[in-house]
Amino acid sequence: MASETASQPRPAAPPGAPAGLPSDAASATAVTPAPSPAGLIRTVLGDIGPDTLGPCDYHDHLFQVSPLLPGDELDNEAKSGREAATLVAAGLSAMIEATPTGLGRQPAAVARIATQVGLKVVHATGAHHSGHYPAGHWLLEATVDQLTRHFAA
Repeated sequence: MASETASQPRPAAPPGAPAGLPSDAASATAVTPAPSPAGLIRTVLGDIGPDTLGPCDYHDHLFQVSPLLPGDELDNEAKSGREAATLVAAGLSAMIEATPTGLGRQPAAVARIATQVGLKVVHATGAHHSGHYPAGHWLLEATVDQLTRHFAA
């Protein structure tokens, strides 16, 4: 999406995040959602049926900051919202937000954008390869148990 920058504060760790680990997976809710029932798609605004998804951009980023991509920071909610609106104007009704944990994810902002522009957004989770994280990043130092708790939260 856009490569313009205007830093915004990072969200605090959500309740239930692994002890001692910062998290960019903060969300608008402190409740861990139940697993999505079979046949439903979990979006940032709630579960939907597959028949309502419509045309989908299967890999994009509304927010992302990586040391491997200097100058390509996506960290401005207003600009990301305008980019999302261009997807809708082009006839898409959904997207997969593929920003990995630790690289500037902003799920609460993604939910606001989805509401504002009428876009169904599935927010993927996971981690990128180690080159995207600076030495000493919490993700590289976390134990398997901590990572499991973080990604299952």
